[in-house]
Amino acid sequence: MRKLMLLFVFGSAVSADSSFQQGIYLNDTVTNPCHYNCPLPSHFWFCFAAGEKVLVGQTIAWRWEYDPTEMSRLRKQSVSLRYTTKNIWVIRTDGKELKLKRDESYREFAEGCQKIASEVSKSAPR
Repeated sequence: MRKLMLLFVFGSAVSADSSFQQGIYLNDTVTNPCHYNCPLPSHFWFCFAAGEKVLVGQTIAWRWEYDPTEMSRLRKQSVSLRYTTKNIWVIRTDGKELKLKRDESYREFAEGCQKIASEVSKSAPR
């Protein structure tokens, strides 16, 4: 029974990894509710093109855990990601996953991402 349980858990982990797909990392920005004058962590916003969809997500992170600004090196490049209706997972620059909460409440950023996605799709080879 224990072997069967381990096989099930291992099999689930493998199938989750296979759901990653290639997307284009479009843009990012950082906001802070205190305008950097308080000890609260920053909000890091990211957007990706995945097929016909533009995915917008954010995370609240302390820079000492992982500095999400490292991701900016990958702008307009292909990245591995997977997503649900609530979350986005993208492979970070260090090879680990960065989990984001899907959130389009920052309208100006989301609209800018749509424009970038449109430009990227026009310039893509056909």
